[in-house]
Amino acid sequence: MRDAAVAARAAGATAPLLSLAPLLVLALLAMSVPFNIGGWGPREGALVWAFGSTGLNASQGLTVAVTYGLCAAAASLPGACLLITRR
Repeated sequence: MRDAAVAARAAGATAPLLSLAPLLVLALLAMSVPFNIGGWGPREGALVWAFGSTGLNASQGLTVAVTYGLCAAAASLPGACLLITRR
């Protein structure tokens, strides 16, 4: 959950973390839905809906979701480089 909060702050979300926490947990749960491609899709939809329904900016929710996805992809790059160089 801490990485999602970091992504929210990096994306410019200024709401207090106590109000963002349930929304970020919802996004993490949405990533477990099996109808996605690498976690992309349900996470973005869930955060757009959650931010919009709580009175926050829905486009900010999309930005937070995409930032989280990009951070997760960047975090997996060292492992991918290691796998490629071992072949």
